[in-house]
Amino acid sequence: MFQTGCRIDFDPIDPFKIVKEQHSQEYGKGKEKTKAVCCCEPEEIGAGAGKEQEEQEQEQSTPKHYSDTDMEDLEVLEVLDSDFQNLSDDEPPIAKKRRYKKRKMDIWAQEIIQDFATKRGAEIKNELQSDRPDLQKIMDYFKSVNREIKNANMQHSEPPDIDTDSAVEYSAKSESEESESGEPDRVDGLEYRMRKEYRSLSRGKPLYWWPVGTGTQVFVRYGSKRSLIYRVRAGSSQPYDPRTTELVLSKTRGNTKVVSRTDGLPKEVWKYSRDSVLDIIGVGWKVNEDEADINALALIRPPQEVYPHTKVLVKWKDQQISLERRGFVRRIANSGNFNGDRMIYLKAKELENSYWGYNVEEDIDNDPDSSDSGSSDDTDSETSQPRRRYKKSKRRAYSSRPRRREGSDTNSDDSAQKKHRSSGRVRDKKSKSSKESKTIDTEIDSLEEKLKRLKVEREKASRRGQRRQRRNY
Repeated sequence: MFQTGCRIDFDPIDPFKIVKEQHSQEYGKGKEKTKAVCCCEPEEIGAGAGKEQEEQEQEQSTPKHYSDTDMEDLEVLEVLDSDFQNLSDDEPPIAKKRRYKKRKMDIWAQEIIQDFATKRGAEIKNELQSDRPDLQKIMDYFKSVNREIKNANMQHSEPPDIDTDSAVEYSAKSESEESESGEPDRVDGLEYRMRKEYRSLSRGKPLYWWPVGTGTQVFVRYGSKRSLIYRVRAGSSQPYDPRTTELVLSKTRGNTKVVSRTDGLPKEVWKYSRDSVLDIIGVGWKVNEDEADINALALIRPPQEVYPHTKVLVKWKDQQISLERRGFVRRIANSGNFNGDRMIYLKAKELENSYWGYNVEEDIDNDPDSSDSGSSDDTDSETSQPRRRYKKSKRRAYSSRPRRREGSDTNSDDSAQKKHRSSGRVRDKKSKSSKESKTIDTEIDSLEEKLKRLKVEREKASRRGQRRQRRNY
């Protein structure tokens, strides 16, 4: 007979040899160790197996009595078994929770904390090592640091509570002191939340801003790092923080001049030329509200009589980046202004194709109702991001009429020739509509005559009424 708790295995080399291993747990350790190994004859195997079978049959015939706890355990096991039966092999495995790395502290917060450690570190250490440390004084120090970090975060358009010490609890007294100390109040927090909310709706990031008349304009970036497009938008429609967004001054790298002498005479020359430019990395232009049904790329497709207000991101050889106007690219382009306009259009087309995912220029050419500049939809309005689909629109009645846009670029050598061409087109349209105008004029004349007759009849009727009144009196 075998002892209970033994494991019986057949040796693959000798089938009549049985290895019995009895496992026990060492004291203080979870390792298993083999205690004894024995060998038995084949006759004992058959007898032991037969007796075990009789005991199993006897146990099955006798009824089993379970306690309440056993019944609860059985119910739990039945539920688990049903759950496992419902699972199929096609179900994907449950993904493990991804561990995110802790966010790095911002540079300005590191500088504030480092300055605090150098100024107050020794004082706090001595205070804590004293017999009766003033804990309230130490807490006030940490609260002041948190306020400085919050102000710096709001200046950099970040959430106020980032990089602050969450272990410091603000009391009612500290809140009142904070409100009276001239720190940013709740209005600044509301403005920050407003910028964050509308920036997430438009999904555009303001990069630059500059004053225009009584308002402002903003250079906005859309898309990811690999596919970017740019637009010039009104500052009233794009929320931005003028403290953190870079201001474009009237004097930029592209229009900076220096004084040099030629033949002993002073002369102004450009400080930066084509040799200083490394690449053009972005092009943005203004799309008005009444041009929302027009392909934005068609507005800057050369040749144009009037171009919309255009800004160009220029990367210099010293790795500096500046925002320049269209005139700068025209100046550094070889063979005149027209090639500069072509360079701007080509760069804009490359960015648009990468952003939209297809050739945007084909959408302009395949539109039969479009004018020279095309007519496809690009933007929703001044408060939304550019759309991903273009819709064909009808030709507008004033599309061929020369129109000056607000903040447009008109520095072109061949603008006079284009004016003559546009005037010729207008004459052709006038000759076609001359018949309709004649009929309208005749109708107007007849209506004017009828109006005169009615006025005369009204005057006569009023005179007759006055005479009758006099006779009655």
